[in-house]
This record gives sequence, structure tokens and C-alpha cells, in this order.
Amino acid sequence: MKNTMRLVKYNAWHKKHKRMFGVMAIHFNPGADEVLFLGEGWEGIAGKDVIPLEYISVKDKRGHEIYEGDVLMKESSRNNPRYKVTRKVYKEVKWIHTKRYLGFNIVKGDNQEIVGNIYENPELLKPHLQPK
Repeated sequence: MKNTMRLVKYNAWHKKHKRMFGVMAIHFNPGADEVLFLGEGWEGIAGKDVIPLEYISVKDKRGHEIYEGDVLMKESSRNNPRYKVTRKVYKEVKWIHTKRYLGFNIVKGDNQEIVGNIYENPELLKPHLQPK
């Protein structure tokens, strides 16, 4: 029987420090109603201070893992770039360069590459789509 479980991994955006980090562990403390993130170079960060971004189990053409919030560019559109932003764990993305495309699935083998993310590179987004 084939194993159909997908790998669950996270990056997180630290709201206060404006920095992305890889999440090594997540600890839930229901009694204190808190979540603690442990990451690269961080002892622990309260859940209220971060935005978790899940790995969608797909890599770009260079082999980089695609996470929620990543901005992707389709290779066939370099002369007329079309950017898309990963929005949901279910591999749904939205084209933000043109209204013609409302969404589609990212699939392995697509000629797309990560060109940034909505937090570190908000200039890639139209003003009304930039994170607050």
C-alpha cells in the first residue's frame, strides 16, 4: 500500500522583527491558551507574534519548497510576467497580475519559480493585495 501522508512543515513570519524563519517545532499549551514556535536562532516565539506558513508539498523548478505566501512566476511568461501567490494549503493559488486567471492548482513539474513572498517582497504585489 502506498503511503499517502504528506509532509507537514512550516516557515513563519515574525510580525515584530519582520523576519522569516524556519519552524523547527510547535508547542501547544492549552492550559495557558498559547502556542510557542521554536525556530532557527529563536528560543521561542509566542504564536500571536508570528504568521505560520505551511509547505504545500510542491517544489518550484529549482527544487525550492513552496510555502503559503510565496510569490511564483511562470517561466513561459518572462516577457509578460504573471505572478501568482500561494494562498491555501490545498495548493490553490491566485494570479495577481491579470484578472483573466482566478486560480488553479500548482502541480509538480510546472515551470514556475519562487521570486519572493508577500511579507519580504510586498513590492511584487498590487497595492490592494499587500499584507497589512
